[in-house]
Amino acid sequence: MSQTLEVLYNKKPCYNIIIENSFGKLSEDIGKLDIANKKLCIITDSIVGSIYLEEVKNILEPLCKKVVSFTFQAGEERKNLTTINDIYRFLIQQNFDRK
Repeated sequence: MSQTLEVLYNKKPCYNIIIENSFGKLSEDIGKLDIANKKLCIITDSIVGSIYLEEVKNILEPLCKKVVSFTFQAGEERKNLTTINDIYRFLIQQNFDRK
C-alpha cells in the first residue's frame, strides 16, 4: 500500500513523495509524468545502488529519453556539501538543466 507525503514550499503544495514497499508501481507512477523526451538521473549511495540501481534503471529506461546514475560512497560522512558539489558537477557534465 502506498503512502503519499505532500511537500510544501511557502505553505503551498510543491510536489509529492510516494512511498511504496516495492518497485511494482514505479513504471505506472513515473509514467504519469511528462518525461518521454527527458533525461533522468538516479542518485544513490554505493550500498543501495548495488542492490537496486539496475532494477530501477531497467524500469525507467523505456519511459524516458535517457537514464544516467550518480553513485557516491555510502556513509553518513559522505552526505555533505562536497558530495553535493560532485552531483552538480556530474549533472552539468551530463547537460542537465533545471527542467
